[in-house]
Amino acid sequence: MIYILRHGERADYGPQYEKDKIELSFDPHLTDLGKLQAYYAGETIKSLTKQAYEKNLLKTDKVKYLVVSSPFLRCIQTSYHVIQALGQENVLNKTIYLEEAVCEHLSSNYFKTNPLPQLLSRTKIQEVQKKYVDFDIQDGLVEKGTYLYTPKYPETYDTFDERKEAIRAIIEHYATKINKDEDIVLVIATHGWSVEAFLEDHGLLDDYDIRYTCLNQLLYDPTHPKKGKVLVHKHHDQLKIAEEKYKSQKDNKDEKVIV
Repeated sequence: MIYILRHGERADYGPQYEKDKIELSFDPHLTDLGKLQAYYAGETIKSLTKQAYEKNLLKTDKVKYLVVSSPFLRCIQTSYHVIQALGQENVLNKTIYLEEAVCEHLSSNYFKTNPLPQLLSRTKIQEVQKKYVDFDIQDGLVEKGTYLYTPKYPETYDTFDERKEAIRAIIEHYATKINKDEDIVLVIATHGWSVEAFLEDHGLLDDYDIRYTCLNQLLYDPTHPKKGKVLVHKHHDQLKIAEEKYKSQKDNKDEKVIV
């Protein structure tokens, strides 16, 4: 079972007080609302996984989650807050794995130079773990410093096919190298560009309604032309739940905040 989701609300698109806290302009953190969006996306993943087991689509209900993230901070944080819903003890090796194959679209419209070497996860990893995510991070899925695919800067807008191949490579590595006992669920936290590529690959990009934490579920099947069947796509219900929780927390300052 595989889930691919977009990150939560990014600080540079959030309120001014969030913008004021940005450390690196092209690598913004999640807003508090974004953290809640990720948490409730994690709750949805947990619920969908349980339903999949009840439908005999999974061999066990005692799964571990392999969490793979883009190296951009907002995706690492999204992974972390998804994990809070899944339960840290249920995460494979208690580690978030960074994979360049699902990084942000490296367009020169967004970045003056290649941002990958300059990201906070590369220059201040200990600070990231201490300040943003209290969790182990490995920079590389296959092994430290080794990626299944690295986009070349600058990317054009004709690279959907390459991203499709990149996502397939992660799924194939997971299915053949990691999930041999069929008791591991893959969760990929990425950006809108990769989610669009995934959906187009499965003929489901009928519009570009890829909102924050847009959640998609794929049942892996090696006999399928696309290596799987999409069971859920463009799931956004978690956004309304997060918005209501966020408003409740703002109205009631004594209530414990989920972050």
